[in-house]
Amino acid sequence: MGKPEDLERVIEELPNKPFLVGEEGISMSLAGAQTKLAVAVDDTGRVCIPMNGSPSTHILKPDSPRLLGGVQNEAFCLTLARRMKIPTPNITTGQAGNRTYLLMQRYDRTDAGGRWRRLHQEDYCQALGTPPSSKYESNQTGIRGPTLQNMFEVTRRHMPPTDIVRLLDMVVLNVLTCNTDAHAKNYSIMIRGNGASLAPMYDVMCGVVWKNVTKNLAQTIAGKSRGDDLKGGTGSSSPASAASILSRLLTASARWQNRSLQKQGRRIRGGRDASGRTPDSGPNATGGRTTRSCNPRTTARLGRRFDRRSHR
Repeated sequence: MGKPEDLERVIEELPNKPFLVGEEGISMSLAGAQTKLAVAVDDTGRVCIPMNGSPSTHILKPDSPRLLGGVQNEAFCLTLARRMKIPTPNITTGQAGNRTYLLMQRYDRTDAGGRWRRLHQEDYCQALGTPPSSKYESNQTGIRGPTLQNMFEVTRRHMPPTDIVRLLDMVVLNVLTCNTDAHAKNYSIMIRGNGASLAPMYDVMCGVVWKNVTKNLAQTIAGKSRGDDLKGGTGSSSPASAASILSRLLTASARWQNRSLQKQGRRIRGGRDASGRTPDSGPNATGGRTTRSCNPRTTARLGRRFDRRSHR
């Protein structure tokens, strides 16, 4: 698409031709709203439509007349997440004629010597074997959707301990921003040959600014479906309790990591890894970095320092 008006035309046609159905040579699959469009951005910054199975590099999300200011809303929320040290994809906003759009770089793509390659990912619905129509915890399909407890169990079982805290960060941000569409398909897992990890955060919008959007959370927390009901006071949300919870999380995370490193050490000393193959040796085996185990006492001290600061 060489001109802004060409991109504007494609955006205008999306409601009638979701994913450009019927256009010769175009094949793509994107979950969620029909107005998402998988595109490729070339070296000059020009937005293109990938053809004949070529991988897309970005997701274009145009504005919606039903959600005025949605492009700026999502850009703000994702920028806020990044400022809070939560991993997010690279984003930018743009304009094509009278239409605005959010352009998000795909985190499930990698540039391999000038050629884009797809990386495998699964959202939590896929990981839990739940159909996409049941992505909300409460839905009309007769199948209960994934709960936060289900998601944390998968994370704890298959991902590094640090991802448990990262997932908690994402849940907290979704509550604080009133992102009431944070269902199980809006959290994802990257799957590689050496294991799984939590994908960056995406699809974050503040729903409270629109009257036609529900204020109920997509997943309940402590049995509550409204962020307004999750308020502190004399209960478990006091600063002292928060510091205690943080300390326990840090200590538990350190212990889990130590166990993992000990198991890995036993496999290496035995001469074979978990798959039965001889592991690589030398600096490349750890990417040239020295691996250190975490000390539970150190993390407990961090929690105590946080505790003192919270009372100042």
